Amino acid sequence: FGFIYAISPCCIGFVGRTGPSQAWAALSRIKRWQDAPGNVYLLLGMAAALDGSRTDPRLFTELPFDVSRDSTVVANASVQARWRARMPPDRASAMVRRGVRPPMIVMESGSEETELRLGIEVLRARLDSLGIRYADTTFTGGHIDRVRERFTQHMLPTVGKWFAER
Repeated sequence: FGFIYAISPCCIGFVGRTGPSQAWAALSRIKRWQDAPGNVYLLLGMAAALDGSRTDPRLFTELPFDVSRDSTVVANASVQARWRARMPPDRASAMVRRGVRPPMIVMESGSEETELRLGIEVLRARLDSLGIRYADTTFTGGHIDRVRERFTQHMLPTVGKWFAER
């Protein structure tokens, strides 16, 4: 990619809602994806995207957190490593190792999106460590606030400018 514009990006690491929680335990108990309770849809989507299975009716085979006998949620290091390899921070590292020219990266999120900001901090730390430049903007509001304004006054002009310079 030559250009990435991430608007309120989610699922960048195992932090916030995607960190260790009983929601992973609930997801581990489902037999098929249609049976998933609403509170695990985000995690189900991550599992399908990062550990997708065409044959397992759950849409995934393994999860990054296991549940111990006493119901404690514990990290599954090997699965987490495999999933992280497919998440933006590790993808950026792989891109640098291959000598690929970094894309222009613009991230933005609302000031009230505290859990998403945790993931953005993970990505920013990795980009900083790799010397990859990016822009990170915080607007006032939450996840669904000011969407039209952000698209029409920020995202589309930024993308248009990038294309015009090519």
